[in-house]
Parts: sequence; C-alpha cells; structure tokens
Amino acid sequence: FGRPEERTFRQLRSMSPDGLVEWAGSTSGVVNAQRDEQARIEREIRRLAGGHDGVVSVRTDVVVALRVS
Repeated sequence: FGRPEERTFRQLRSMSPDGLVEWAGSTSGVVNAQRDEQARIEREIRRLAGGHDGVVSVRTDVVVALRVS
C-alpha cells in the first residue's frame, strides 16, 4: 500500500431531535456502550437539541491507502 492520506468530508443535515438520536445511536461508540451510557447519551442529545429541529454539521474523517501494484 502507498502512503496513507487523511481526508475529511463535511456536510450539513437537517435533523429533528428524534432523527439525531437515531443517527447517533447507529454509531459504534453508542452501539458498544452499556445501556445506562446509551440512555445518558440520548438524554444529553435531547438536552442539546432543545426540542428544536435544526441543522447539524457532520464531519467524517477517513484514512485512505491506495494499493500499489
């Protein structure tokens, strides 16, 4: 493999608090957390969202290493 390159992708998404909880709940950090921690994370997301639909900024970091023939 060649030298690894870091790439960052950003996007804005409109999400309701329920949508945000669902999206966050699909990430490995939440899926692998204990049930009480999952519940705490959901409460905190709902607190931060404040019951309002809004726009969320999403950043995805990727490391790419191309195969060298």
